[in-house]
Amino acid sequence: MGNIKTLYLLRHAEASPADGGISDYDRSLTLHGEDQAQKVADYIRDKELTFDFVMCSSAIRTQETLEPIREYLNTTQVDLNPQYYNITEEQLLPYLQITPDSVQRLLYVGHNPGIAFSALRLIPQEASHDFIQNGYPPAGLAGFSLHINSWADLRWNGAELISFYNPDSN
Repeated sequence: MGNIKTLYLLRHAEASPADGGISDYDRSLTLHGEDQAQKVADYIRDKELTFDFVMCSSAIRTQETLEPIREYLNTTQVDLNPQYYNITEEQLLPYLQITPDSVQRLLYVGHNPGIAFSALRLIPQEASHDFIQNGYPPAGLAGFSLHINSWADLRWNGAELISFYNPDSN
């Protein structure tokens, strides 16, 4: 199994609207968003998903999305990084590619549109999935199987979607 790595992309849960006085970076989750984050945590627990490493934007809403999941991660290796804040898929790919090869299962917690475009570009273009038709929802969690030995070998169109969880439709 050394030649299969797994990547999960988690979009932050529903955040408060951007309004006067609060920077986009400091927006927190709504009550519904907190419920979504807990549902994702329950899903990860129930599916017994574990991760070797977590990359998470340091924005408040991504940290709050990650918080209920922490006890189920099976790792303390969490990189909270301002460089992951609101990045595009083209900016994300190099970060994924420098992941240490000892990491088999990686979770990335970030923002749209970077999450959605990354998910769309990871799978072959002829693939059809719910999030393509209906958009990538807040707190959506997509899992991908990657047939690579090294994260440096990660390329667009090279992944297989193995799961997609939307807390609002489950």
